[in-house]
Amino acid sequence: MHALYHLIYQSHAKEPFNLPELIALLTQSHKHNSNKNITGLLLYLPSGQILQLLEGEESVVKNLYYEHIALDPRHTACTVLNEGPWARRSFPGWCASFPLEYPGQECDLPGYVEPSKLRAMMSSLAPNRPGLVHLVMDFIAQYDDSF
Repeated sequence: MHALYHLIYQSHAKEPFNLPELIALLTQSHKHNSNKNITGLLLYLPSGQILQLLEGEESVVKNLYYEHIALDPRHTACTVLNEGPWARRSFPGWCASFPLEYPGQECDLPGYVEPSKLRAMMSSLAPNRPGLVHLVMDFIAQYDDSF
């Protein structure tokens, strides 16, 4: 078995994604990442801010980020915040979270996690990674300002 690797980056969408674009991105990413045994988390704010954690085999994670994500023309200012060996997965499956167009709206797509549920999940998903929990919690705290 290959060693587990992680990469966390942030970026900014050149143009904010609308809900249909986010749903298409979620659907495409969920399928691709599942096929490559990549797990992690994609967070998006209506302001265009993106935070993503990828976890999987080192060569697969690096290829996905450096050969695809970093070159994607839909976003800019890609900055790797952290990368390296990872003892175990923080997320059992790949998921994404973003505020929907209005509070109370539902999204039942595979991989979507409602921001309020993500808050509750964080301590159990990454129990020995307080830095990761803090980073994600700070990011999703901005969801409350999105409406």
